[in-house]
Amino acid sequence: MKSRILLVISFILLSISVQAQYSYAKHDDFAEIKKRTLIVELLELDTKVVEKWEKKKSKAKKKDKIDKLQKKIDDYTVFITDYNTLVKKAVEEHWKENPTIIYKTTSEVTDLIKNDSEEFTVLWFSETDSKRKDGYGATYFPDLTVPTLNYSRIEKGRIKTDYCYFMHYSHDRNNRIKFSDFVLSFKLMNQHIDYIVEHKKKKKYSFQKYILEVSSNNCKDFSGKTAYIQKGANHKNTSVSDMNNSFSGSISSLTDEEISIAIETNEDKNVGFFFPFSIAVGSMGPASVGRVQYVRSFVNIKSGKIYTNRGGKMGQFFDAYFRAKEFEKYDSCK
Repeated sequence: MKSRILLVISFILLSISVQAQYSYAKHDDFAEIKKRTLIVELLELDTKVVEKWEKKKSKAKKKDKIDKLQKKIDDYTVFITDYNTLVKKAVEEHWKENPTIIYKTTSEVTDLIKNDSEEFTVLWFSETDSKRKDGYGATYFPDLTVPTLNYSRIEKGRIKTDYCYFMHYSHDRNNRIKFSDFVLSFKLMNQHIDYIVEHKKKKKYSFQKYILEVSSNNCKDFSGKTAYIQKGANHKNTSVSDMNNSFSGSISSLTDEEISIAIETNEDKNVGFFFPFSIAVGSMGPASVGRVQYVRSFVNIKSGKIYTNRGGKMGQFFDAYFRAKEFEKYDSCK
């Protein structure tokens, strides 16, 4: 009972400011969004950001600080290169929504937005963060971001996009992005959009709401299944053996690399993922606190069928770890 009370208190404190994955298109907007030529935005290296880090590095005295700043520069440079290479490959092989696809850089897309273009739909990447002002009027940015894919008519700009999707979280990834991230994301994005259109959903029908709705119908089919979690994704107080003792099916662990290969080769596997659905920020006394909130779900990576949800409702843990107790719920679908 104590842990439940602490969870609720924590939620109240953290819910002061929330950045959620809202999409602003209506169900009947997607016909227009899909028929347009799609611009896939390619990222550009922000030289001002790199110069700022280089300047700090040149002034640093301690080797560990110098190494840390250099790693920051290297990671950023590698991410830009990886993203552009992988998104092009993934779009060519897995994006089915738009008839024509072209590629433009961030600065080229920005120019089109400034010129009030209404010809295109844009697929672009951002890092959703949370910002707010403290009691003294100073704006601060908690060190919390969620990689986000945005799919929107170009005239909507960068703020209230037609559709956005928070990419799933993997443990021990070290800020690297993989081809499999796009493959799974595109599959689930397309299914979510099709569901919005088919069921005539209103604005702000987020991916979290979609998970909660479809998993309630699919949960009964998960009982007795063979499924996998990423190694290290079980809570410290839960072993894989504990999960198996709580569930009628079979649970095993795979490495992040094994899961990535399974996604890329379209294997018929049920895998547990952590889907971010909001960034909650608040204050606890004089200190600011924040966290990313996740829904934990098992998904068939071949069909995209979502079987379960835990963490998407009030009174549940919102972190990125599986616990034995929740596996008891998967057979009863409670």
